[in-house]
Amino acid sequence: MKFPLTLSFLLAAVAAIAQVCTAPQSQIDLAGNALRARILNAADFGWDLTEARYQPDFATGVNTPSTIFLGTLWFGGIDPAGNLKIGAGRYRTTSSTSSPFYTGPLDPATGTTMGATCANWDRFFRVTAAEINAFLSDLSDGTLSAPHTAVRGWPARGNPFFAGVTGFSLPNQNLAPFHDADGDGSYDPMKGDYPVVQLQGLAAFVPDEQIWTVVNDQGGGAGGTFPLQAEIHITYFAFSCPDKPLINNAMFTSHKIINRSSEQIDSFSVALYVDFDLGCYSDDYLGSHPATNTFYTYNRSNTDLAPCSGVLSYGINPPVQAVTFLNQSLDRFMPIYNASVGAPTPATTDPTTSLEYFRYLTGSWRDGLPLTGAGSGYNPVQPTPVATHAFPGNPNNAAEWSMLGANQPGGDQRGLGAHQFGAFAPGQIVELNAAWTYHRGPGLTHLQNVARMLDEVPHLPVLYANNFADVCTSSVSTTNPVGGAKLTVWPNPAAGALHVRLAEAGSGVIRVFDQTGRLVTERQYSNTDTLRLETDAWPAGIYWVQVHDAHGVAVRKIVAQ
Repeated sequence: MKFPLTLSFLLAAVAAIAQVCTAPQSQIDLAGNALRARILNAADFGWDLTEARYQPDFATGVNTPSTIFLGTLWFGGIDPAGNLKIGAGRYRTTSSTSSPFYTGPLDPATGTTMGATCANWDRFFRVTAAEINAFLSDLSDGTLSAPHTAVRGWPARGNPFFAGVTGFSLPNQNLAPFHDADGDGSYDPMKGDYPVVQLQGLAAFVPDEQIWTVVNDQGGGAGGTFPLQAEIHITYFAFSCPDKPLINNAMFTSHKIINRSSEQIDSFSVALYVDFDLGCYSDDYLGSHPATNTFYTYNRSNTDLAPCSGVLSYGINPPVQAVTFLNQSLDRFMPIYNASVGAPTPATTDPTTSLEYFRYLTGSWRDGLPLTGAGSGYNPVQPTPVATHAFPGNPNNAAEWSMLGANQPGGDQRGLGAHQFGAFAPGQIVELNAAWTYHRGPGLTHLQNVARMLDEVPHLPVLYANNFADVCTSSVSTTNPVGGAKLTVWPNPAAGALHVRLAEAGSGVIRVFDQTGRLVTERQYSNTDTLRLETDAWPAGIYWVQVHDAHGVAVRKIVAQ
């Protein structure tokens, strides 16, 4: 068991804010592939408030080491009066009554919440591709023979079944994303709507498993600040790909942050704080790879220490755990050292004040000195050359700056990867999407696993840019048939015209949407099995063809030239 040095969820700022909510209690496991990742509801994951519970290569009934003890969200900026506004998850206990992050959406008009709202939303909304396909198949005759609670209880705008499933009403605002079969802007599963993952710049898709939750920062800002009044929509998702270990042991996350205040926040940064525990926590190293927007942990030697205070060790040939930003640049990477393991310089350990949090977010140490590109990254005698990313060198190359090359002591390492958004206007939404990947090849040493990671992570932004299409043989997405009518479309890509052939003659409606969700064309048809759509006026790009008939809904993805 590892006990963190500080419990910054219990900061003085919490006492300054009306305590209308209590610390979230819900926990759930992401279990859609070979990874088992514990998800908590205060924007944190990877632990159960006591032990690490982030386990790649998980096997039921087998004690599996973890690679992460805690992952959570940090953000911060400066309000018009010059005050710091910081939201930062850290460590808490099973007896914690308060938290920087509470559950539920904020009132868009006031940017506030209340105890009943927090209590209602202290839950997760989980759905699998199998459940969605079963629902659509059941709906093919226009009725349902099973409850399909995950689909009917999805927290999407306008859901008429939500209160009946959850026991409380939805606010009239955009929450969880969904496939809008009829394009009316409201979620109604009886009309063929169903849950999806919707990421910045991508078309919606359905992974093997997704977990959605909404939290806010009304628990009080870190280090004595007041809340920014931010609402955060978080999606965790996974693909089951037994033939692709990179994806089959990966978790993907999306953090959408909404400024519900009436003020612009300047110098706004968003970061992922990761307390890496690669098996034994006392012999870990950190690294970064700015070219692929990645930071990671690896072991100090080729043997993970054991015994390790009751923590499971990886033994020989330990793996690498990486975090890759998919839609934003990794602008800063800072190490943060646990003062209770080894003897790190105090200025390089956990922050306690709002200014110290902000300094870490913007790439300097607790005392304001900049990160420097040598040794541990902290050099008060000669604070040059200034660096933006700690340990960006390949540890397989002794000439590059790495923790191994600098002969740093192993320890309990925390890494903070940040993107700097700049101005954050009222009502604005910013988004940070990331891949959490595990890298371990049969018989490979700890440094060979680093090389393997550096070879594998460049594939992740390509998968993202391709909308996770064909991510693995078992992938399910809205670009594939999802039930209902059977149809064939050709040519694809289409140039001038698109032909649609149904399996049988009948009546229905065909709609085409562009990749922003805008309805491009709609046509009723009757007593026919073949349709022709003129595409000359369509701008080049990706489109979705939806056919609705008596059998249900079918979708195809096409490209117009």
